[in-house]
Amino acid sequence: LYLFVLLLLQISGLYYDTLSSWLGALTFTRNILGVGNSATVHLWSLAVEMQFYLFYPAILSFFIRGRRDIPLAVLLVFTIALSASIRAYECNSSSFFCTRVVGERSILAYADSISIGCYFGFCHSRRISWSIYSPPIIFCALLSLAGLRTELVDLGPAHYLQNSLEAGLIGFCIHATVVSRPPVIFALLNSAPMVWLGHLSYSLYIWHVLFLSHFMKIPAPPFFFHWSLFWLPSVLVAIVSRDVIEQRFTGLR
Repeated sequence: LYLFVLLLLQISGLYYDTLSSWLGALTFTRNILGVGNSATVHLWSLAVEMQFYLFYPAILSFFIRGRRDIPLAVLLVFTIALSASIRAYECNSSSFFCTRVVGERSILAYADSISIGCYFGFCHSRRISWSIYSPPIIFCALLSLAGLRTELVDLGPAHYLQNSLEAGLIGFCIHATVVSRPPVIFALLNSAPMVWLGHLSYSLYIWHVLFLSHFMKIPAPPFFFHWSLFWLPSVLVAIVSRDVIEQRFTGLR
């Protein structure tokens, strides 16, 4: 639906995108194909997720025999090592291979983050938890995550593992919160506004870029479309998209 709206805007002359961007958006390869200045550029992350879930379960089912935790741990370590190696690989040319295949938006550069999330999901499904789950530990993990994100923590030569560490800390905090249910944090994350925003987040992510007016060929954008207020129409359209379109298709699953 989002791409169809963009197509109508392009036909009407209010928007333009390249053929490569259209191909990338339609085939879940937007992290490989397309230009950067486009209203479909954010679909690169959906492409990474789709590519991951096309291949990772098949690889996982091939390796799993008998005890499931050992093959999963081995595959997890291998994925982290592979992604860190890709990020450490210095490819200085502007070739397609360097910029797209092993570039900053490559599936290979993010496979560790998603696989770590899968690992904590596996732990939750197997009811695996650790005695260190407590509010002080969660708070320390959040501080460590903030330190990594703001570069207050210098990893030195190990900075290629930063994505893996951040994903591990995020997964740890989520799993620890679900398992130990600290009163304040758990109540906040399960409050009605947070749950509502969580249900809306996918729709909001898809549609919000449409209202960043620099992508549109509008000489004098209406005030409603000004970048500082783009979230207002984004939320409204996302609500309609979720309630009218997405939930109906989800019901057909």
